[in-house]
Amino acid sequence: MCENLDQKTEPKSTVVAIRYRPRKMVVHPLPCACRIAQISPSVVLASSDRMNRSARTSRNGGVAPADYYAFGKPVLSPVRGRIVKVVDDLPDNPIGQVDKHHPWGNLLIIQDERGFFAEISHFAQKSIVVKEGDWVERGVLLGKCGNSGYSPQPHIHVQVQQNEKPGGHTLPFSFAGYRIEDLFFSNNLP
Repeated sequence: MCENLDQKTEPKSTVVAIRYRPRKMVVHPLPCACRIAQISPSVVLASSDRMNRSARTSRNGGVAPADYYAFGKPVLSPVRGRIVKVVDDLPDNPIGQVDKHHPWGNLLIIQDERGFFAEISHFAQKSIVVKEGDWVERGVLLGKCGNSGYSPQPHIHVQVQQNEKPGGHTLPFSFAGYRIEDLFFSNNLP
């Protein structure tokens, strides 16, 4: 379901909540503002609201992380809960190279009070603004999109899992709401 909203209700391209529930998982390429590929029960946010009509994720040939529209964009909390894990000191990779020793890169894990954990990975180095033990609400700034870990180009990886271990066993989920340009989508996977 999607509907038009005025600019006062939600900022552009913002994930506003995660709904945990069993669901069949599929891949959904988007031709518009935010390109999101869903793999397993996790979501990779590959670009931002500035992606152009030809589905390019970068400008200038994409030779540096800063050439990618998603790089440095704010990452907001999709759930409310306690921060139980933060890794923030890994460097961003040059484009096309990956860190095989730290596949999740800079990450944080939020323990949701509903009994699951949300892992968000590949933040920019030293951009995470919360610390372990902090309580966060949905929509709170967590950090900036980066290119750390096993990441050949800037993106954010989101997954819901059973425990606080990075890369833990994933659980099915859907986004309770998200916005692409001026359209709002409810209880869906982009």
